[in-house]
Amino acid sequence: MHMKSAVTHFRSLAVALLALTAGAVMANAQSADQKQNATAAAKEKAKATTSSTTSVQKLIQELNQQRDTMIADHEALLKQYKEATEANKKEVLKKMEQQRKAFEEVTSALQKRIADERRKQRVGGGK
Repeated sequence: MHMKSAVTHFRSLAVALLALTAGAVMANAQSADQKQNATAAAKEKAKATTSSTTSVQKLIQELNQQRDTMIADHEALLKQYKEATEANKKEVLKKMEQQRKAFEEVTSALQKRIADERRKQRVGGGK
């Protein structure tokens, strides 16, 4: 009887060990799935952030182009002003003022879009 009891005890230990091993394997598998999901999420966030960063860079380039265009136009108007008669100087000054206002409006709109894109980057990872 003592022998049967030892065999039964051994089988119980073997079953318990098997159950623990299976549990550990399942836990590792779940952990691996979680790591894989976290890695995929991190890659997606990085991709979105990169996309958003690219959007911000494009907006900044557009802003720089607007500035360069405004400077060139202003220099042309300044040259016209210097060469203009007294009667025409008022007209050139009026054009310069209109140009400045238009530039401020475009610049303001672009700056707001840049701020929005940067806010998206901080809050939602660029989504």
